[in-house]
Amino acid sequence: MTKAKASGNKLTWTKNYQLFDLDKQNRPVDLSGSKRKQLVEFMKQVGFLPIPILCKRVNQRLVVVDGQHRLAAARELGLAVCYVVLDDEVEIDIPKLQVCAKAWTAYDYARSYALSGLKDYQVLLDFIAEFDLPISAGMSLLVNNVAYNNVHNKFRAGKFVVSDEKGARRVAMLYMQIVRFSSQVKTRFMLSALQACCAVPEFEDKRLLQCVSRRPDMLVKLGSREAFLHRLEEIYNFGRKPFPLKFYAEAAISSRNIANRGKLDSKE
Repeated sequence: MTKAKASGNKLTWTKNYQLFDLDKQNRPVDLSGSKRKQLVEFMKQVGFLPIPILCKRVNQRLVVVDGQHRLAAARELGLAVCYVVLDDEVEIDIPKLQVCAKAWTAYDYARSYALSGLKDYQVLLDFIAEFDLPISAGMSLLVNNVAYNNVHNKFRAGKFVVSDEKGARRVAMLYMQIVRFSSQVKTRFMLSALQACCAVPEFEDKRLLQCVSRRPDMLVKLGSREAFLHRLEEIYNFGRKPFPLKFYAEAAISSRNIANRGKLDSKE
């Protein structure tokens, strides 16, 4: 356990990595894991994270209490680091400090980038607020891609770009109108199913809503996008000429995701 408290010292920036030693109580530095590699890649793109390294002074050396992986990543990339020296007065428990550290959420990233002037992130925040959607769902809709994982790395690196706001608003409006008939279907699976339906050129929003109004009892909670697509097809064809909506929706969304994945890969 380390005795220390934050002094009134200002933040200091340096590229002299030799000033620092690692605290033996802390974890060994390892940049080979996937999260560590993401840290290096992220800092390569945006620079040193504006979170100071916490140090204590021991025998004229700076021993790192918190921030050793950021220091290692900065050293690897040749970036200046900011640090603050703590005074020896109160106790700091390093393991507890790590447990209490809260990772940034997707909303934290979006808010930070929006405040820095990246308009696409503000569009995302406004969109999810208007339609009361999870940020991952809003992100997938605005880039016209069902799979959130396909865009999440770009999003965290500050490279999120809205590609289909009009299409996203269409899906969100349709979703809002349907969940008014039954709150049971207010799930990510229904939203994803509707996104797939809207990818079918022949799909008619008005027809679906008319059929839903006649059979709201068919709107029940289901456990997958596939199940909702099957149910939406049943509703869509109620009293109408049969149309294989589920088949075309799955084919359309699969083709779209492959195309979008190719676009992302070409920009790596």
